[in-house]
Amino acid sequence: MSEDEKTISEQVIEKTAELVAQATDADREFVERLKKSGPTGTVETLQPVHCALILDANNDHNRRISNTQVDTLMGILIRNEWKRTHQGMAFYDTGKLMDAQHRCAASVMTGIALSPIMVSGGYAKDDNDAIDAGSKRTAADAAKLAGVADAQLKCAIVEAWMKYEHLVQYGKTITFTNHQVKVKAIEHDKALERAMAIADSVVKAHGLCPMTKREIASRAFEMERGGWSPAFIQTLLSLVNSGTADYEGAPTVYLSEAYSKDRDEKSRFKLTAIQRQAMWHKVAALYSHKSKVAKNTVQWKLGNPIPAMSPPPDNVQQAAE
Repeated sequence: MSEDEKTISEQVIEKTAELVAQATDADREFVERLKKSGPTGTVETLQPVHCALILDANNDHNRRISNTQVDTLMGILIRNEWKRTHQGMAFYDTGKLMDAQHRCAASVMTGIALSPIMVSGGYAKDDNDAIDAGSKRTAADAAKLAGVADAQLKCAIVEAWMKYEHLVQYGKTITFTNHQVKVKAIEHDKALERAMAIADSVVKAHGLCPMTKREIASRAFEMERGGWSPAFIQTLLSLVNSGTADYEGAPTVYLSEAYSKDRDEKSRFKLTAIQRQAMWHKVAALYSHKSKVAKNTVQWKLGNPIPAMSPPPDNVQQAAE
């Protein structure tokens, strides 16, 4: 089995063993001190070898490592977005790890230290049911606190754009952190306002649309970020949501029909969010060339090439007109 074929959790096990074999007596003494931390906690720097020692000998009781969670945390470390929070690493009074196995795994995988991180200990086994028991703060909560209006909608639009862009570039989905989504929502606040205004105008003009207002705003935002002109975006959205075409064989009618079937609760024709997104960007490219298409041309299935959000290279000027 090649390295690429192994899951992240399987790779964590291998890399942990490698680092444990390299650990010095000083490394082991450091970890033993951490395990005896008091409830008030201390701020520490944990090297990957320390994280490996913790995972190797003190984590046999925890839940299975989540590949997605480790992948997300690896991205945070690699992009230098690590932040110290009040919810740090914790040990039971037995010395076993209570909280932070995914952070340790991310450090092992990236070779990047967890610095700084709060470490505390001495917790009873019954204390673990209080971890993350409250309502978790969302990206929208963070953005709202930063002064972003309509934060929930804007963060949803931005997150959909970020995930699709990552899928286009790397061929796989990823989970972004609240911090990443919040930063992008703040950065693109004006563009998001424009996209929401377009959505309002389309819904007002066409009434019952096959696309929700949120989806219309999302596609408008994605296309603007991709380099399409405002006039092209408005035209395409209007045609699809009115179920019309401005030339024979245009893909806008077929996409409108596909979306309408998907919205029908009694229909067996259901699309995933990614399919709706991919079909939209596929149609944008087809329409920009005034392509005459068959009904099934607008369909898209997972495994097919991911349609880009930008105008085709040979059509940039036309889209900008």
